Amino acid sequence: MTQIYEEYAAALFTLAAEEDVKREVADSVKTLKSVILEYPMYTDLLAAPNIPFDERCQVIEDAFGGKLHEYAVSFVKLL
Repeated sequence: MTQIYEEYAAALFTLAAEEDVKREVADSVKTLKSVILEYPMYTDLLAAPNIPFDERCQVIEDAFGGKLHEYAVSFVKLL
């Protein structure tokens, strides 16, 4: 599973480099990491199979959309 995450992360930063938004995306990913470590309930929510995918994505959008770079927010939804 780690290899898949690494491939997605590499794709994210390739896209960020192509769009010249590496700093913004990196900062957003760091913020997301801090929030998820501080509030482990996000991990539980994102992994909950009984909560529909659309609802989980909406929670992420409500929490981070417009506050962090859209590529980082989309990345978390994908994972």
